[in-house]
Amino acid sequence: MIRVLVALELRTYREAIARALQYSRPRAGVSVSDPEELDWEMERLEPHVVICSQSTQPVRDGALCWVKMLIVDHELRAVVGVKGLASTIVPNIDLAELAALIDRAEDLATADQH
Repeated sequence: MIRVLVALELRTYREAIARALQYSRPRAGVSVSDPEELDWEMERLEPHVVICSQSTQPVRDGALCWVKMLIVDHELRAVVGVKGLASTIVPNIDLAELAALIDRAEDLATADQH
């Protein structure tokens, strides 16, 4: 099972995104965390995908895929990292793109097991 951790600053956003992802990917285990507890939750849950406001070293080193969501000049931007590789900036990331990242992590996790 793919584990997803959502640790965004705004509680309403993190809860809404977590619910939407759980709905669209019911086989994924989606957890919500306060950003201050992110590193501890990384160790405890060992998530494959992390959606956060600040990407810490444990997130960058431990998650197969991570998304750092930022609001810059009234525009949503996301920095996306996949398997420790260079990050990509995605303007106005949407739920479909976040769900696709869960699928990507699932593919990577399956490939690592073989």
